[in-house]
Amino acid sequence: MQFLRFTPTVARFHFYIPRGMRTSVVLLSLTSFWLHDVHAHSWLDAITCGDQIGYARNFSSRDALLRDGIVFDRFMTYRLENRNASQLLCAPTQRQPLQRTTHPRLVCAPGATVTFYYNENGHVTKDKCQPKDPRGCDGIYPKNTPWYVYWDVLGSNKTTRNDTTPLGSKANDTRLMELGRGFFDDGLCGETTKYGQPRARQGRPCTGSFQLPFMNATTRNTKNTTTQVLSLVWHWVFDKVYGVGEEYTTCFDIALA
Repeated sequence: MQFLRFTPTVARFHFYIPRGMRTSVVLLSLTSFWLHDVHAHSWLDAITCGDQIGYARNFSSRDALLRDGIVFDRFMTYRLENRNASQLLCAPTQRQPLQRTTHPRLVCAPGATVTFYYNENGHVTKDKCQPKDPRGCDGIYPKNTPWYVYWDVLGSNKTTRNDTTPLGSKANDTRLMELGRGFFDDGLCGETTKYGQPRARQGRPCTGSFQLPFMNATTRNTKNTTTQVLSLVWHWVFDKVYGVGEEYTTCFDIALA
């Protein structure tokens, strides 16, 4: 069992990850995670498997970015617009498999179940359904929207939105492999109530999960043994803007061990 507890006054996440009779506690200094102006956006904040924790490419804390004059939300938000087939899937800051020393990539065993955490930013409990909303309506709220996790088998920084489409997949059948899909609203998370009812994990992040492929953790040649690192993309098809398309991605890597 693993869960996140959020304390708004100190703006930290506490990961409680039982391991036998011992509990590992990891503090994530994500200052004001829930306490920011909400616009259409989301990203992956933390990624776990078992008691291991990792982060997206180039991820950093709000405090560290602020010291450099960088706004965290803008740094982490990457939007795909107009269903542009040629737009690259990864943000400019995430096109290379680089990590900051304070926020390493996740390390997992082949076949492991990976859980990721993200802020709903009001898109579960605050967005109101609009006329001609392409998502349709669930009462006063828009219907749930899907996310996908893709494995970029080639590990290329040239992968585009077209590669996520049936036509693109047919043309490049070895490029992207879908590892998981789900709904942005996990049915439990939320910043506030929905339909006047409290959410089961109100004030905590939303979660999703997928399974890594079973494969060798290393590759060998005549000279070296190399750790396999999977290049992955979280793709949220938000589609709020009618007739235009609005989607968000986070690119991350997982090393096999």
